[in-house]
Amino acid sequence: MKLQYELNMEDIIQYYLHMSHTSLPFKKVVRRRKVRFFITLFILFIIYSFIWPVTNQLLYYVLCAVISMAGAYLYSFYIFYRIGRSLRKFHSKGKGGLYGKKVVEMTELGVTNQTGEGEPVRYEWQTIREVYITKLYVFIHVNELIVILIPRRAFADNDAWVQFIDKLKSFQAERRERH
Repeated sequence: MKLQYELNMEDIIQYYLHMSHTSLPFKKVVRRRKVRFFITLFILFIIYSFIWPVTNQLLYYVLCAVISMAGAYLYSFYIFYRIGRSLRKFHSKGKGGLYGKKVVEMTELGVTNQTGEGEPVRYEWQTIREVYITKLYVFIHVNELIVILIPRRAFADNDAWVQFIDKLKSFQAERRERH
């Protein structure tokens, strides 16, 4: 199965965001920051209550907790917004070889990837580490540095997308059976 498509900056950014959502170390960092954010806001509210005494202490502390939790929850949306914004700014400075015309061919031997007018490179199924399938993309991880991104829009219709996913899964299953 051979695909020809155009990869743009948004596709690259979506890949980075997907990996940050699925990365366990990144999730731990975000969780720690949320806890710190919650504690900081809660302490500030308590200090504020000493400066300006409130009449209904229970209501005040419940309100402090709710506002602190809401702030910590909204932080997770903010961090991914900042990541996307930083990546857009970074990638807008230069094109490099990340995006442009791509040709990907999938056979029993492996996946062949060609960027622009460059030479095609074939990766055998044994060298492919992981395959992530989302609603809009397929990310084929060859190693830590090489990823083949295939957007859903590269397919003519939904049936072609489903057929590609099924074929990819069958090739992956064959690879696991051999090893």
